[in-house]
Amino acid sequence: CHITFLLFFNFFHYEGLDSVAFLNVVEVFKANTGICFDYAAVVATMLRSQNIPTKLVFGYAPNGGYHSWNEVFVNGTWMHLDATWGRMNSTGYTVSTIH
Repeated sequence: CHITFLLFFNFFHYEGLDSVAFLNVVEVFKANTGICFDYAAVVATMLRSQNIPTKLVFGYAPNGGYHSWNEVFVNGTWMHLDATWGRMNSTGYTVSTIH
């Protein structure tokens, strides 16, 4: 996913976060940095603008950490898309909330 190359993961922002911070995707691009939620929000915005059904998902990544990723409807199936780590349809994710 090209988003991984456009944004830099902001470890400092992530460490100081008590809850999910909702940012405007334009601001994310201007800052050229973000956390997993920002990556997923950018992907959801881009895919939805092309009428591709996309979910913004919160839950736990395979490593056990709280994380955000997308689910995208492709060829009749919902697939995981993790732009933060550049993974497609990986296993081991646990969903807690979908938007």
